[in-house]
Amino acid sequence: MALSFWVMASVISITGLIAIPATFFGAVLGRRSGKSGFNAPIRTAKARREIPKPPVHLRWEVQMVLAGLLPFGAVLVELAYVFASVWGHKTFSLHGIGVIVIIIVLAVTELVCAVFTYYQLCAEDHEWWWNSICNGGSTGIYLFLYSIYYLMMKSNLSGFLQVSYFLGYMFSVSYACFLMLGSVGYHASVTFVRRLYKSIKCD
Repeated sequence: MALSFWVMASVISITGLIAIPATFFGAVLGRRSGKSGFNAPIRTAKARREIPKPPVHLRWEVQMVLAGLLPFGAVLVELAYVFASVWGHKTFSLHGIGVIVIIIVLAVTELVCAVFTYYQLCAEDHEWWWNSICNGGSTGIYLFLYSIYYLMMKSNLSGFLQVSYFLGYMFSVSYACFLMLGSVGYHASVTFVRRLYKSIKCD
């Protein structure tokens, strides 16, 4: 069945009149807001400080494993319903609870990233930037691992085409989740560090 002319015209007009101008508008706003750069709340030393070897629980790999557990645990029950409705063709009727779970996941990700950043700063490790992104985004890795578990244990998908479609789709969703929650973790850590060091009085 071919698409009608009006459907194609509406898709092209939505893309041309809404999506493309919104992209350029966002680029202009981002460029203007990025000119000021990052302003540290206190003066920093010019000499680079040596970072002591962190304890095992503060290594970035261990942090990623631990930081993703709490947000993923908050969404795990809801995720089973979502997978059953998307891949099992069942009805999903918990939309209100879904919104609440998303808010809980965002809040838990913020708190976990702020706590891990605090422990990292207490261990005299000032390179927390990428760790905060990886800590926040590690829930996306757990999401992809859960999708593999769902594929092997609970789904009726079979054949190369169905499995590759499922894995490709879930990889894209997991990567988007990694980027979204990574940015949430980064902004939570930046806000936490700014407030922490703003309260310090130094000459």
